[in-house]
Amino acid sequence: MNKIRYINPEFKAMVEMIPADVSRELDLSFDIALRIEKLLERKGWSQADFARAAGKKEAEISKWMSGQHNFTIRTIAKIENVLGDKILHVKQFRSNTTNGFQHQMYKNSTSSISASMLADEKKRGYEKQ
Repeated sequence: MNKIRYINPEFKAMVEMIPADVSRELDLSFDIALRIEKLLERKGWSQADFARAAGKKEAEISKWMSGQHNFTIRTIAKIENVLGDKILHVKQFRSNTTNGFQHQMYKNSTSSISASMLADEKKRGYEKQ
């Protein structure tokens, strides 16, 4: 039996005014919170257990779990480390013909950038003692 749902037209109009990027941001925040919740359930942890393991206050974990926190990549990486599982999955687009060539180019370019930065620091007198 289908229920007929009434949606207030004013509410519907307000929701439609939310920019697509803001709506997507909210969806992602709630998805991240749900993923964390599922990982906590799998580990048998409470939010308090998670807070202790992450070195955070329970209030901060509660905010994360509300789905209203703006997660940074750094925070997500720390959460993944504490929970021992992935929160996000980013699809890597590599063709079979490159065979890791692009990744190697990236590693080489970051190595040369790091060497260049160290050389600049030495010139400025910031050499490690």
